[in-house]
Order: sequence, then C-alpha cells, then structure tokens
Amino acid sequence: MNLFPPSARAAFFFVFLIFILSTPASFAGVYDGSASVYNTKLIDHKLTPQTVNELCRRAKAGETAAPGSGGVVLSALENHTVFWKCKIEKFTVLPDSFQLVVKTPEGFRFNAVAKKNVRNLDFDRTGFVVAIKGNLKFSGCKVNNINARSVILVEPSPALSLKKFTETNFPSGWMNMVNQSEKDPHYLSPLYPFLVHRIYMHNPNYSVSDIKKIAASILDYSEKCGLDPLLLTALLNIESAFDVDAVSSSGAIGLGQLMPFTARNLGVNPMDPAQNVGGAAIYLSRQLKKWKDTKDPAALALASYNAGPGAVERYNGIPPYSETQNYVFFIKFLRNEYLKQIRENRI
Repeated sequence: MNLFPPSARAAFFFVFLIFILSTPASFAGVYDGSASVYNTKLIDHKLTPQTVNELCRRAKAGETAAPGSGGVVLSALENHTVFWKCKIEKFTVLPDSFQLVVKTPEGFRFNAVAKKNVRNLDFDRTGFVVAIKGNLKFSGCKVNNINARSVILVEPSPALSLKKFTETNFPSGWMNMVNQSEKDPHYLSPLYPFLVHRIYMHNPNYSVSDIKKIAASILDYSEKCGLDPLLLTALLNIESAFDVDAVSSSGAIGLGQLMPFTARNLGVNPMDPAQNVGGAAIYLSRQLKKWKDTKDPAALALASYNAGPGAVERYNGIPPYSETQNYVFFIKFLRNEYLKQIRENRI
C-alpha cells in the first residue's frame, strides 16, 4: 500500500525539484562536519612563512613548553592549513608524488610534497610562482616539508611570462593573428592576450583554436551577463584550471564544473567548452544580482556558486564550511594577482 497520496508525492517532488535546480555546479561535498575538520582545513592566514620561521627560531633557542602553557610547540602547528605564495626552484616527479623545492618572496626555502592527484602539476612547473595550500610537517626545530593539498599557478616561468608571450605572439607568431582583427573581434580586447596566455600556461597541450575559443567565450559571456571577466576567469581557474575534460567525483563537468542537472536548467551543454563557460557565467551573474544589495555581493555570489544559495541564506553570509571560505578567498586572491600582472605588463 502506498502511504502517500498522489498530491503529497507531487508536492514533495516539486520541492525537491526546486532544491535541485537552485543548487550550483559544485554543491556536493562542501559540508565539513565537525568543528575540528573545519578548523584544520580552513586556511590560517596568520601562519605566514615569517611567523613560522620565528617560531622555529624560538623553538631552537629552547623557548618550548607543554601544550597550553604559551610556549612554542611546533607539532601543534601541523594541524593548521597554510597558504603560501612561492616560486618553484626544483620540480621532481616521483612514482607516487611530486617533490618541489620552493622559495617564498621573503627568501625562505622549503620542500613541498604533493600527491599525484594534485592539479596543475601535470607539466614541469620549474620557475613558476605558485600558491600552495597544505599542512606543515616539522623535523626537530625546522620545517621538514609542506604537504601540499592544492597548488595554484600564479605566474609562469620567465620564459613563459605574459610580457614575453604577448610580444612574441601578438600580432604574429604562435597565435598567427596578423590582420585578424576583422575576423576575430576579440583580438581588439586588451584582455584577450591575457586570457589566452592564462589558459595556455595551464594547458600548453591545447590547440590554438581551443584556447582562442575558451578566451573568446569568457569575453562574450562576461559582456552578455554584465560580469567582470577577471572574476569569471578566476572562478574557472579555481574550478578546473581551464580543463575542458575535468569531471569531479560528484559528476561536475568541465571548466566551470557544472553538474548535469544545473547545466540542463541553464540550457547549456556542459560538454561544449563555450557553453560550459556560458553556464558558469549565467549562474554567477544570477547570484551577483541576488546579492547586489549586500556589503560584498561578489563574496556571497561565489559562496552561492560553491555551497548553494540556500546555505548562504541560511547562514546570512558565507557558510561556515572551510571549503567555501577558502574558495571565496582563492578566487579573490587570483583576481588580484591578475590585476597586478596586467598592470605590470601594461596590457
């Protein structure tokens, strides 16, 4: 016997459908669970290389004490997540991991170890400036290594710099773009060389036509949706590193990591790179409009993209999930890095 009458089943299905259609590309897996999980995965922005270096110095000098006594206990820091910007000086591929020697802008050198599933290390990144999120491991009174959980590409090696890239490829060279402005109006956009370079440095194996298609779609949909193209670019950068074939464990697809049901609701084919970018742009623009009267619409729109607008409403702000808190920070961090590079290269 069916315990629920047809009207009740229909009502339940309607509510469930509304919930599904309101969820964004990356909704799955953002709940941290316990407070301890949240605290260990949330980036501790106070734990800078300078701070750690000073704590190591104090520990070496004997300023240690039992936990809770106010002294220096380095092992307690291993439960903290750090986010450090550094340059890769040596890149070694081992059977089960990547071994990196990195140097921070302050001149501190560390070893970093990343598992093979860590994104952005599928090509030799020697000379690249990266941002590493991970946990410190200590040996005595010094940092033994950083266990990298994620690596974000910030700038390429000098040989692949934005300035050198644009001088070499625009208006001639690799891009083969001489007198192409009439055929490709995107060439007239000052951001086009930057976007092409950004996608290329992540995926140097992509064809010229594929890279141009992705860059053009970012500009097109940013204009159509009234978006900051650098914000959209940073979102795609964090979601998939511009990987058109990326598929998450929860089934999110492509550049903007669109879930199939989200893509259907947005009327896009997530397997098509341009439409995938379009879906991400449409969803992000809707969230920006939703939160336009708040203090930080961009932060809440990004949080909605990651955790769902329902979660943002429920907590009246960025939800207390370390993944979402870090996600919003990553995208804002990258957008600021983009602006610095564009200014420095006078694009």
